[in-house]
Amino acid sequence: RFSYGLLESCRYQMMDVILGTCIGIGMNRELKRSSLHFDTVIIDEAAKANLAETLVPLSMGDRYVLVGDDKQLPPYSDSSIIEDFIKQPNTEIPELDKKTAIQAVTTSLFEKIHNVESCPNECVTMLNYQYRMHPDIGNFISEAFYDGKVFMGENTITQQLPLPSPYAKQILFI
Repeated sequence: RFSYGLLESCRYQMMDVILGTCIGIGMNRELKRSSLHFDTVIIDEAAKANLAETLVPLSMGDRYVLVGDDKQLPPYSDSSIIEDFIKQPNTEIPELDKKTAIQAVTTSLFEKIHNVESCPNECVTMLNYQYRMHPDIGNFISEAFYDGKVFMGENTITQQLPLPSPYAKQILFI
């Protein structure tokens, strides 16, 4: 007798690429049942995923590519839960372990690896062209956050939103 779960498992085995979120891919019952192991796992927005989220897909592969930018949004963490955790008078959890736990939910593996001096330069590549922003915005961001190393792609000058004065500028601080 052929079960639906077995059919799903076989279907996954025949696929070249499987997409999912870090946690979603680990919660997929059929994928878990299939014991599928990947040659390469690519995690996009890896700088936004905390350590625990990142470990889920990493446990399913042999090689990893982490794509992200630790100068953009950090992992989301509910500060009220962290505050409650810190205030907990639990003698079973040493203070050092509390600090480690907090760091695990507020720091990404991407950031940890990227900021380690022993990380070989050939393992890190900066994508240094942007194609979405007007050069006035892109050049500001390049100088402010990336030491002027991000360049404007072709046709970025056309990325404009025509607004009336005094807002008729690409970047305006109020």
